Amino acid sequence: MKYTYKKIGLWGFGIVGKAAAHFLLQQKAHISVMDRTISQESLQWLAEKKIPYYTEDQKEVFFEHNDFILPSPGIDIRHIYDTYRKKWLHELDLFQSYFHKPIIAITGSVGKTTVTHLLTQILKAYGWHVAAGGNIGIGSLDLIEQQDSLDAAIIECSSFQLEYCHTFAPDLAIITTIFPNHLDRHGSMGQYVQAKCNIRAHQHKNQQALVPLKLINQIKSSGAHRPLYVFTAQPPKNMVKNLSADALFFIDGDTIKVDIKKNYTTLLSLATLPTVTFSENWLVICAALHILGLPLKKLAVIAQNLSLPEHRLEKVTTINGIDFYNDSKSTTPASTLAAVKQLQNKPIILFLGGLSKGIDREPLIKALHNKVKKMYCFGTEASVLHQLCQQYALCSQHFSTLDEAFYACITD
Repeated sequence: MKYTYKKIGLWGFGIVGKAAAHFLLQQKAHISVMDRTISQESLQWLAEKKIPYYTEDQKEVFFEHNDFILPSPGIDIRHIYDTYRKKWLHELDLFQSYFHKPIIAITGSVGKTTVTHLLTQILKAYGWHVAAGGNIGIGSLDLIEQQDSLDAAIIECSSFQLEYCHTFAPDLAIITTIFPNHLDRHGSMGQYVQAKCNIRAHQHKNQQALVPLKLINQIKSSGAHRPLYVFTAQPPKNMVKNLSADALFFIDGDTIKVDIKKNYTTLLSLATLPTVTFSENWLVICAALHILGLPLKKLAVIAQNLSLPEHRLEKVTTINGIDFYNDSKSTTPASTLAAVKQLQNKPIILFLGGLSKGIDREPLIKALHNKVKKMYCFGTEASVLHQLCQQYALCSQHFSTLDEAFYACITD
């Protein structure tokens, strides 16, 4: 569907809203914006473009005025979804309508940003013209005007972006991992998994997917053949019977292998790859390259010059023999445990804050017992985290802010 001359309301004016405004203006759509707060710079831009602005107390007028409403992914629309069911327009569906080159879409609880970032660099080194967008800070709609110069787009997708999609169908859909997250928004683990699996739901014949083995029952192929590949970090042994997938990728010792109808092939040795990320991420990347038909022999050389996105087990400095790491993008218990495991050969002092997002963090604290030297808890839930640390005999202190926690640590 084309949206020329349609009245489209943008609910939220962050990265998604701004990218949508730029794109829809080019399509000659009549747009308006509603947001809870907005900067003076944005208000000035809207005024220059003669774009109406509504505050959220004008919500009913805003909805009545527009033919379609495009909400930013972070806005929870569950409470009014049915009321305006026919008006919703979603970012990834809109992107799909106008982007006509191959799309590689990546989602997951842990690893999706790292895999997106590394795979983009690797494909460029293979000679592909690619650009990345989506949940990594570049609106997917900003990529549409670049498509004539691209071989493919790589889109990182959050569960919020995928939750209500009706048409988004990437040519290669990748789910890196599934762990509890955003349960305050999705309501249950089942609904969260369903949102993630929506990356596969609308794929057509011959569009491919790579997913964790444990998701195979939720995401099986149906109807016309849509190639489905699965992966697991452990050797399959006898645990997989009558596997309804086109191939199984797995790690066996220090090698990445693939099982295609019980024919096993070694793809690459992990020893040839730098330890810039976890072995599970390398497994996903190698599987994706194999699916795309790219030779893995070049990867060992390419990988030596890769860089990670910021704030992912990022070494900041070393002072008096103490290494300081910024892993502030570890926003799930699983990613925090993965970071601790990666650094387990050293005594670890861990700063833990943020919000639980509906997740019970007691299992995390229990798992950290005997793995970290001391915990510095900070933020809104600091006292709750501190109490859990005491419950599991884990040395800890709690503070209102990260600055206070860090100062206490360096003066301890």
